[in-house]
Amino acid sequence: MDDAPHNLRASRAASSSAYFVEDRAMRSLLWLDMLRAYLNRADALPEGIDSQCFDLLIALDIAQFEGRRLYTDDIATAARLPAAKTCPRLALLETARLIARQPDPDAPERCLITLTPDGLAQMKLAYRRFFGVLEAFSA
Repeated sequence: MDDAPHNLRASRAASSSAYFVEDRAMRSLLWLDMLRAYLNRADALPEGIDSQCFDLLIALDIAQFEGRRLYTDDIATAARLPAAKTCPRLALLETARLIARQPDPDAPERCLITLTPDGLAQMKLAYRRFFGVLEAFSA
């Protein structure tokens, strides 16, 4: 078995600033903070918005950033959620005014989903919180 890819990954990891945290206890605490931030990623969003809703918002944010359109039928795939769990969460996000659904002018039978300005603002807050923990980990 060839160890070259593993050695390449190991050398890249060793060069990462995250691996130069001298104090092992501090590194462990930062790692735990990062994991807690991930588990509580929905805490930066309005009450009632759970982590799966957060994942849907991330999928929408990525798609909009890349200039792609997401429809009701593809957002479950993009967020890696079962379709049965996606529709009620989309309704919740729409009620919270974090997303908007609109018929696609090119295919009126399909529903285009976008982040609203409020949804984008909430995601920016959540990203700052989560990535703040990551920055502390790599400092």
